[in-house]
Amino acid sequence: MNPLLLPLTEVDRGFLPLVGGKGANLGEMVRARLPVPPGFCITTIAYTRVAAQAQIESLAVELAQMPARSIERLAAQASRIRDLIEATPIPADIADTITAAYRQLGDGVPVAVRSSATAEDLPGAAFAGQQDTYLNVVGAVALLDAVRRCWASLWTDRATAYRERQEIDQRTVKIAVIVQRMVPAEVAGVLFTIFAEMFPVRPYPLDQTTWVHAISAAAVEPIFGLIGIAVPSIEQMFIEEDGVVVRFSGKVVVPPTPAILLAPIRLLRLARRYDPTHWSTDPLLAEARSRARALEMQDLGTLSWQDLLATVRDALALAQPLAGEMRRRYLPRALLAAGLLRVALALLRRGHRFGTLLSGVESTTLEANRALEALAARVRPDPTLAETFARREAGELWTALEQQPSSRAFLSELQAFLGRYGHREVVLSTVLQPTWKDAPELALGIIKGLALTEPRHETERPAWEVARDNVLAHPVLRFSPLRAAILTLLAAARSLWQIRENTHYDATRILPILRRTLLELGRRLVTVDVIDAPEDVFHLKLDELEGIGGTWPSAPERADELRAILLRRKERRAALEGTPLVDPRLYRQREPSSDALLRGTSGSPGVAEGPVRVIRDGSEFGKLRAGEVLVAPYTNPAWTPLFQRAAAVVVDSGGAGSHAAIVAREYGIPAVMGTIDGTQRLADGQHVRVDGDHGRVTLLD
Repeated sequence: MNPLLLPLTEVDRGFLPLVGGKGANLGEMVRARLPVPPGFCITTIAYTRVAAQAQIESLAVELAQMPARSIERLAAQASRIRDLIEATPIPADIADTITAAYRQLGDGVPVAVRSSATAEDLPGAAFAGQQDTYLNVVGAVALLDAVRRCWASLWTDRATAYRERQEIDQRTVKIAVIVQRMVPAEVAGVLFTIFAEMFPVRPYPLDQTTWVHAISAAAVEPIFGLIGIAVPSIEQMFIEEDGVVVRFSGKVVVPPTPAILLAPIRLLRLARRYDPTHWSTDPLLAEARSRARALEMQDLGTLSWQDLLATVRDALALAQPLAGEMRRRYLPRALLAAGLLRVALALLRRGHRFGTLLSGVESTTLEANRALEALAARVRPDPTLAETFARREAGELWTALEQQPSSRAFLSELQAFLGRYGHREVVLSTVLQPTWKDAPELALGIIKGLALTEPRHETERPAWEVARDNVLAHPVLRFSPLRAAILTLLAAARSLWQIRENTHYDATRILPILRRTLLELGRRLVTVDVIDAPEDVFHLKLDELEGIGGTWPSAPERADELRAILLRRKERRAALEGTPLVDPRLYRQREPSSDALLRGTSGSPGVAEGPVRVIRDGSEFGKLRAGEVLVAPYTNPAWTPLFQRAAAVVVDSGGAGSHAAIVAREYGIPAVMGTIDGTQRLADGQHVRVDGDHGRVTLLD
């Protein structure tokens, strides 16, 4: 037996001191013949040697003697230990052993590098999310780097604070590292809930009267209109007060209209006329893209007030040819082809191939992602670039790169990337949020993350091509006309998702134009003291800006009126800060009992009382005092050091299996999860009783 490394097939619970809790449990799963991906465990002996070489023992002793409540001191000491471990070279014999075992898994195979501490996955201490894991690690060099970072993660702030609360001796804990082959998933996805991800930012009055209205009218309403269905207007979908969007109305009714009777004729006529496989060559699209480029190249500072407003109107008008008209023309045949393809596959007994055949469609988004990866590939082998990206935060990178003569070529490539793909939006519901080209740090942050890991090289044929060949191998399709018909249907059907994705991408070309033009209008209002900052213009409506008229600056009485409107709306929006745009009560299934203020899911048993402290993000961590009830919108592992101060935990989201619930159970404090709006209904200082047994929160005063 090699004391430095053990295959998972040779591990069981008796090896806990060598392979940690996760490693021991994986070994037991292998013995139970469960489908565990192949791999090996780098034992705690390897970590012990590296830790000794890093000379962390005295720092660990000092850390163990610190009071559990000294969060800041614990964090600083843990950071020093991490730095020492990450700076220590891995001994040659350990590196060779790891590399040899990795090669046995396959040549250049992607692996997961997983932490497995000796005080982990235990009955009384799960250590959920306390140490780090790295996925899709490719190559021996990247693997050794990930192993070193896993070792260092034994000393994260959250892990050290967690051990203090669990009364685990900081000097005795050790960490093993598991390396497992990544599983090539046939299907993968992410489920987003409506509450936060669809509407992360409440649209401003100026958004509602420009971008939001235009994109709905151009890209959504025409499609439903084709089939004779009326979609609700923006005014019907949102409840507004004095122009401020308060909440989603909850009423999305799509009734049929008399036009539905003629829908088949309209759809067939368009399907005959427009071939979706040639949609990207439509002259109307090329003209609209050219017009967008021309609008973006304007010197806004030289334009009059009326010219700026005209630019806004011209940009909004482009949503129709860039997205709406392309969808109206080309989606009918694509949809028809998809339907006929599905029928044909069913007749050929290949219906299960339908989804795969429509996967892997080329899009501008994939193209942009490859371009980002290409920029990351420029960073990795360049020592200067690699060090700059490793040491700088995303917001600092642009300035740092400008100061390095050797980085000029990279900056030139980055600027070309932003020129081509920089209109990509971060938030769709408001123009105020900058796109990549107006906030290059967004793209630089992505590149920074990509540069830290080796890319995954695809060696197999795309799944859709394999599925296509499987279908074409059917004996019936040896007949050339039938084979050609299937391929024609497939090409048209595959264009369905490309049209949907790329027209969305094209529609966002107007976002930088709108944002810059609207902010220029705002800057001019600042110069005449109508507003305090250019961004304040978003509290006004487009017709109010147009109402200023042909003279500039505006008449004093009009300026006073605009100031009053803006102030009123600004205060109303501030009052809605933190209130979800989609009212969770529309979807609440469980109502609190008569004596309870909130009801959710039991996350951790027990009952505790104390004053409320609402913590909404990391900037407010320092507000929590010992004995208070922590009320949060969500939690992740970074929040867990707060749990040692809290009397109980109440969380808007999550369930019994979330990090908050797991750690609360181990700390022995009550937790109520999934209250939906606890952060809104509870206020600092209120005394509450948290009943973790029954998932209830009761107001005491």
